[in-house]
Amino acid sequence: MQQSKIIILGNGFLANRLKEENGWTICSDRIESYRDLEAIVRKHVPKVIVCAIGFTGASNVDDCEKDIDRTIQANTVVPIYLAELSFRFPDVHILDISTGCMFADPDREYDDDDIGDYDALFYSRTKIYAEEMLKYPARQGRKISICRIRLILDWKSSAKNALDKLIRYKTIIDIPNSLTYVPTMCRAFDFIIANKVYGVINIVNDGTLRYPKLLDEYKKYVPSYSYEITTLKKLGIDRTNVRLLPRRLAELGFKNETVDEVVRDCVKRYVETARK
Repeated sequence: MQQSKIIILGNGFLANRLKEENGWTICSDRIESYRDLEAIVRKHVPKVIVCAIGFTGASNVDDCEKDIDRTIQANTVVPIYLAELSFRFPDVHILDISTGCMFADPDREYDDDDIGDYDALFYSRTKIYAEEMLKYPARQGRKISICRIRLILDWKSSAKNALDKLIRYKTIIDIPNSLTYVPTMCRAFDFIIANKVYGVINIVNDGTLRYPKLLDEYKKYVPSYSYEITTLKKLGIDRTNVRLLPRRLAELGFKNETVDEVVRDCVKRYVETARK
């Protein structure tokens, strides 16, 4: 695979981690219209476009309610441009980074084929709109991969890293969730591109995570850290707690890691990196 023919739209945390792990090229050109996107394609002539453009709020998804224009432009309008691009440039493979934060029932396991049903947050609605828009050309045979990630975990410190977020809190919830370990995600994207996998794919590790498990692993290295468990009701906020099934990845033969494996690897590397 010619790495130079894969470009990443966006310049945030995930875009830069994909650049570091997979050696792909970041394109930071602004996209404010379909013409801007087409100009990028004509300039770079990519075989693959990875869309890492998205807005989750400056501090958390509640900020999306305050910045509606920015949220819908990044999360919905740009994917609409990508859908149009798939018809005008049918040889270009488009991989869009979607989300699992669009499902409502914490007691259910959601498959790759399930449709988003959580509408309490504007952020979630914008991602549902985008996914449904991209599914249409995918069903028409266009080369579109819609990759759902959930609860980003990484050994590199970042404001977008679930571990960084959780260790700032004194109180946490204890509800099982799927997670996406960034090194696993980078391998999965490479696998999807190499094997020409299209449609919706849940990109999560095998199993689920309860936040206390992650933080107890962290406490092994930082014994002074402490936390308390609370409930969403007491916190008074709307949030998704989602379990996704990585069925298609398994059926395609992708070598996944379990949540237990990546938690141990992540925390060890995170602490070692912080101490350097």
